[in-house]
Amino acid sequence: MISFANRSFFVLKKEFQEIHEINNAKVTDSSYCTTYTELSNWSREDCSRLISKLISNGTFLKPLRLPNLCPKLAVLNEESRYIGCFYYERAQPPLRLVFYNETLRNSPNHCIRTCRWAGLAFAGLAEGSLCYCDRQLPVFMLPSSLCGTVACPGDPSVMNCGSEMAIDIFIIGAVDSPPSASSFTAVAPVIPLDRLASISSEEFDSVKIVYVLILTGRSWRHVQRMFRLLYHTSNYFYIHVDLKSDYLYSRCQSLAKLFPNNVYVTPNRQNPIWGAPSLLDLLLSILEDLFSNFPHWKWDFFINLSETDLPVMPVGTLVRLLDSHRGRIFVKQTAEEIFKYIHSEGLQYAFVQCGNYVWRAGARPPLDGVVIHGGSDWLILPRDFAFYAVFCNDSLVQGLRIWFRNAILPVESFFHTLAYNSHFCEKVVNANLRLTNWQRPRGCSCKKTTVADWCGCSPSVFSGPQALLRLHEALNVDDSPLAFGRKFDSTIDVAMVNYMEKRLLGRHLPSDENLDLYLESIFSSEFDGRKAPLCMRSGINDLLKVACEFAKSSETNRRLCHELLASGTNDLSSKQMDVFALFNATDVLGGLNYTHMGIHLDQDGFLPREVISSTLPLRPLHPPKLVLRLPFMEVLFRLDNTSTQAWISPRPPDTLSPAELFYFEVGFGFDVKELIFRNYHRFTPTWQDAGLLTLLVIWRDCKEDATPLRVSLFKPGVESAACELIIPRSILRDAPYPGLPGFRASFIELDLIHCVSGRSDGVWKIAIEDKWASFSVGQINKPIWKVDDVCGAWAGAQCSTKVWSSVRIDRKSTLGQFDAATGFLLLGESDANLLDIAI
Repeated sequence: MISFANRSFFVLKKEFQEIHEINNAKVTDSSYCTTYTELSNWSREDCSRLISKLISNGTFLKPLRLPNLCPKLAVLNEESRYIGCFYYERAQPPLRLVFYNETLRNSPNHCIRTCRWAGLAFAGLAEGSLCYCDRQLPVFMLPSSLCGTVACPGDPSVMNCGSEMAIDIFIIGAVDSPPSASSFTAVAPVIPLDRLASISSEEFDSVKIVYVLILTGRSWRHVQRMFRLLYHTSNYFYIHVDLKSDYLYSRCQSLAKLFPNNVYVTPNRQNPIWGAPSLLDLLLSILEDLFSNFPHWKWDFFINLSETDLPVMPVGTLVRLLDSHRGRIFVKQTAEEIFKYIHSEGLQYAFVQCGNYVWRAGARPPLDGVVIHGGSDWLILPRDFAFYAVFCNDSLVQGLRIWFRNAILPVESFFHTLAYNSHFCEKVVNANLRLTNWQRPRGCSCKKTTVADWCGCSPSVFSGPQALLRLHEALNVDDSPLAFGRKFDSTIDVAMVNYMEKRLLGRHLPSDENLDLYLESIFSSEFDGRKAPLCMRSGINDLLKVACEFAKSSETNRRLCHELLASGTNDLSSKQMDVFALFNATDVLGGLNYTHMGIHLDQDGFLPREVISSTLPLRPLHPPKLVLRLPFMEVLFRLDNTSTQAWISPRPPDTLSPAELFYFEVGFGFDVKELIFRNYHRFTPTWQDAGLLTLLVIWRDCKEDATPLRVSLFKPGVESAACELIIPRSILRDAPYPGLPGFRASFIELDLIHCVSGRSDGVWKIAIEDKWASFSVGQINKPIWKVDDVCGAWAGAQCSTKVWSSVRIDRKSTLGQFDAATGFLLLGESDANLLDIAI
C-alpha cells in the first residue's frame, strides 16, 4: 500500500499477481473471513494462503442472480429469449456498441449477463469467443439452418455461439435506456447570512441533516473551521477519525464535549483504504449505529463529508433545497456509458481485502438481474432509503451487500445500484450537490507509479485564478445547485478558503493580520513520540538543541532544556513539545487577490486573459516555516536557502524554449495529486526510506512529446554513475504544473536500495543533462533550519502577540460564538467568548 496525500491507495505487487490471478471467478459469500479489522493484521503469507484457498475452492465462480424491484425494470426478471441468427462480418458487426473477446468463458448465459448488467437489450455471439451487446436489433436475419454451428468455449454442450458469418442474438430483458433520474425543481436562491434570521426555527427544524465526517490527517484548524461553517443547532454530526490520526481524534473528542447533544465521535475506528470494501462496511456500520443507538437524533438526510470538503451554499439554502426534495436520493451518476463504467471501475474482477492491501483475485461473472449504476461516492441519502440499505433482508439488499464485499470502489456503486434497482428507483436525483475540482490527468497520476496496478482519479485542490473561475461558473448554473466543494486544503491555499467563506457564504471574516496564515501540526510528542519515523525524531531533537541555545540566559529554561535533551531520540513521548508547519498563502499567490478577481467576475462575468494565465510563485521554493512549541517558549524556524536538493533555471520561465528544463528536485513524501512534497520538515530520510524518494521535473510545454530525459545518480564519493534512469515526457500523460501556465511536470520514483549493493549513506548527486543537484540520505547533513523568531516570558515577548505563534488565536479557524437567534456559530466582532479548541 502506498499513501498519496491524505488517502491510502491500494496496490497489487507484481510478484503476487502470479500467485493470485485466476481467469474464472465466483461470487463470494461472507463466510470466508471474520472482520476487516482482523484481516488487516494478517501477514502477506497468511493473505496469500487465504486467497489461494478461496480460488482453489471456487469461491468466485458461481453467478449470482438477484431480483429487480424497480417497477420500470421488472422486465429484467424475465428469462432471455433466443431470436435467431443474423448476417455477420467482424469488420461491421450488426451489434457494435460493446465487444468482448471471451476465449474461455463465452456462452449464451455469460454473454447475456454481460450485456444485461450494462442495461443493454440485445446480446449476440459470434465466432465462438466473441460477445456483442447493443440497443438495436439488426435487420438481415438468416435461415435457422445457418445458426448454432460453433460450440461455446464456456459451455461446449451449447452450439449458440455463432460462426464466422452468423451471429446468434438473444433479447435479454433489459430496457433500451435505464430509467432517468429526477431533475431539480425550482429552489429558493442563495440566502446571505444577514438574512438567515428571516428563516424561522420551524423551517430549519423541518429538515434535519446528519453530517457524517470521515476524517484523516492532522488538519485540525481546517476541520474546526469546516464544522463552524456547517453547524446549525438543528443538525447532527457523527465523526469517524481513522486509527492513524490520534492527534486529530483527540481534538474531535474535545469538540464532542462542547456539543454533547448533537456531536458524537465514534470510538470504533478503522483505517479505511481508498477503494477498499471496508469503506462500504464503515458507512453501513455508521448508519446502523445511528439507527440503533441514536433514536433521539431525528434526522431526515445523511450527508458524508471528508476533511477536504467545505460548504459553498449557506445552510439555510441547503435546508430549503432538501425540504423541496424530501425523500429524494441524491447520488451522482457517471456520464459515461454503463459498460465503460463497469470496465473502468474493475467490477468484472473479484477483490479481497487482507493485510492492509486489496488483492485482485481474478475475473468473476457479471452480477445478474440488475443494471449497474455508479459514479461519485459522496452521497445525500434520505432516512427511509438509508434504513432500507442497512436493515432490509430482501434478496436484493442482501445479495448486493455480499457481492460488493469483493468489489473495488464499492461506495461508488453500491448505493447507486441499490437505488436504481429497488422500489426507490423513481426517487433518485442524478446529483449529489458536490462541485469537484477534477484536473485530469493530474488527478490520475498514481497510474504512473511503478507499484500501482489499479487506482482511481482524485480531485485537485481549488487554488489559483482558474479554480476561482470554475467556482463562479459552476455556482451560477441555476438548474444544478451545489452545496459542497472539494477539495479545499488550507496548507496549499488558505486564501481560497477565506474567499469562499466571505463571498460565497456571505460570512463575516475579520481582517486579522494572520488571515492568510495557516498553522498545522506535524508532530506531537503525546501522540507521535514513539511512532514517528526515526528521521523525524532525530530532526526534531536537533531543532530542540538549536532552540535551547536561545534559552541559556534563563537558569530555569536551561534546566528544562537539559531535561528535555537528556532522554535522546528513541522516545520523545516524555518531552512535552509540538512542531507545527506555518503556511503563508501570499507565497502561493504572489500579487494575486481573490477578492479583486471576484469583483471583476461579478461585474464582467469573466477574468482577463493575463489574470487567467498569471505565473504564480513556484511552490517548492516556498516551503512552510516550522514552529517548535515547548512549555516555556516557542521558536519560529525558516529553512536555510543554501539547500542543494533542487536545481532551478537561472532564466525566467517565459524565456525558456519548448521542452527546456525549469526545475527538478529530489525528496520524499511526494503528493502525486498536487505535485508537491509534503515532508514539510525536510529532514533527511534514513537509508531504509531510500526507496520512497521521488524525482520531480518541471519543463516547458511543447506541441508534441518531448525527448525523454536521462537521469544519472552518483553515490557518495564516487564519480561514475551508480545507475541511470529514463524519464519519458508526454503531453498527454504529464499534467500541467499548477501555477505555471505552459509548463508540465514529470516524476519518477527513485529506489536507491536497488541502485547499489549495500548501504550508502551520505550526499548523493543527481544529474539531468548538464544540470546538477544533490540530496542526503542517512543521518548526515540534515536541512539546516535557522531561527527566525523566539517568544516567551523570559524573552520579553509574549507568544500571544506573535502572529505565527500557536498560542495566538486564529479567529478564522475558531468555532466562534453560538448565536441563539440564528442557531449558528458566528465569529462576531471581537475575540471575547470565542470557542476554540487549541491546536
